[in-house]
Amino acid sequence: MSLPILIVGASAAGVSAARTLRANGFDGQIVLIDADPTLPYERPPLSKRMLEEAQVGAADFPLLTADQAQALRLDLRLGQRVERLDANALTLTLEGGATLAGQAVLLATGGRARRLPLPGADLAGVHVIRSFADAAALRVEVSQAQAVAVIGGGLIGTEAAVAIARTGKRVTWIDGAEKPLAHIFPTAIADHLVAAHLAAGLTLRVGARIKQFVASGGRVAGVELEDGEVVPADVVVLGVGMAPEDGLARAAGLDVSNGVHVDQAQRTSAPGLFAAGDVAAFIDEASGLRKRHEHWRAAEAQGAAAARAMMGLPLTPPAVPWFWSDQGAHHVEMAGHRTGDAVARAGGKGPIVFELDGDRLACVASVNEPNAVRIGLRLIQAGRPVDRAALVDPASDLRALLKVPA
Repeated sequence: MSLPILIVGASAAGVSAARTLRANGFDGQIVLIDADPTLPYERPPLSKRMLEEAQVGAADFPLLTADQAQALRLDLRLGQRVERLDANALTLTLEGGATLAGQAVLLATGGRARRLPLPGADLAGVHVIRSFADAAALRVEVSQAQAVAVIGGGLIGTEAAVAIARTGKRVTWIDGAEKPLAHIFPTAIADHLVAAHLAAGLTLRVGARIKQFVASGGRVAGVELEDGEVVPADVVVLGVGMAPEDGLARAAGLDVSNGVHVDQAQRTSAPGLFAAGDVAAFIDEASGLRKRHEHWRAAEAQGAAAARAMMGLPLTPPAVPWFWSDQGAHHVEMAGHRTGDAVARAGGKGPIVFELDGDRLACVASVNEPNAVRIGLRLIQAGRPVDRAALVDPASDLRALLKVPA
């Protein structure tokens, strides 16, 4: 009897790998292990819908149901932590001492929310959002709070600030940069979103350096900035980024630096060991630098690629990067690689921004105009020249650009 394939992490990458193995005819045992006791769930709603709707639970956004796990014939080990990985023997030691041996191992361990190394950061009332348990605990405290401070101008910080404000709470949004979201989206997109969120009631502090968290009665009562201002807050949410959960790989001697090093097939530096999702660091063809994609679709694609490589199947062409963010009434999407050579199209339900590499489309982003991103994605994949004037002109039908000969 052949050894099973072991997947550490019931994440988007881990579940995608399991599904891809079965879809391509793998008939052996698949063991899917996760320290979280909850059935696998989608993480994007944790910073949005979970915080807005009091009755929503993990079962409302399942990644893998019990019936689906049974249909896939998965040996699902939830609430079990992997303590050690032996890269040479391809074995996992679980909490409690049990050992599992595999023919291949996939690390889909994701990441952990960063915390701030500041006085008071461990006070009651200071929260991060990474798991369902995190979001559920935060929701309870927010329901009883008068004022909330959300720290971070990235996607998680923005989504959480907007979602909490929509429940009627007074929210102060704090960012160390001069403009939230500007490191992610083109300027016109970031400006539009920030203006909309401020108009909806958020209070914003930018260029803010945090000195400490102020305590009262053993829990957080405010955020003190270096300029002396104290922002009152019964609850503080940290949305200051994520660190890859690469401890198992590091201890096993794999090549690691801000994530587990992988090639295009998600293979690590050790034979039979793969990594996918937020924990995997790959060489970006555009920049030549090693980086990670912290987005759902990338994790799904990487999990599938790892599964195909385990089975000796040919690689599929890498997908164009694409992600979305729901921020209250605003649905944002972006696809491709940023170049900075931007042109914007006004009108419609929100701005659309295109970034070019010479006469080729390299990136497209939109607010409340998802069809523009779908068309832009096809143009990026086609690699054909595009007319800048047609991209900018609201009267020009973007779909016509798909019919222009390459």
